[in-house]
Amino acid sequence: MAFDALPVFQPNFGGQVGFNEDMSLTIYLNNDNLVSLLGLIDEATGDYLDAATVSVTLTDNQGNTQQGPVTMTYVSGSNGNYQGILPASSTLNVGVGYRAAIAVSNASPAGTGQWYLPVIVEFRENPN
Repeated sequence: MAFDALPVFQPNFGGQVGFNEDMSLTIYLNNDNLVSLLGLIDEATGDYLDAATVSVTLTDNQGNTQQGPVTMTYVSGSNGNYQGILPASSTLNVGVGYRAAIAVSNASPAGTGQWYLPVIVEFRENPN
């Protein structure tokens, strides 16, 4: 069974953060960060999956868990959207590469899926 969706990170309190030029994602040090998986579907049928078990785990480049797993819950009334919050952390290092693993398990139709995304940790700067 194959699943498809779009993973997105953004600060929990305002400001959309998308993909960087190198297709990595940014999270902000000492900020809660909202992790979204948008439009989870069963690729075989095109049906949205609204009852899957979804989680995100943040690891360093050696595979050591730094945060998580954090449960991502279904957004009521959406089409396959899930969200979870990576809590604020001061133990991560700015400029060091990390990886987010988003794991999906679904009972019916039965299947699993996983996304691995490079993550950059930055200080949150005032845009003005």
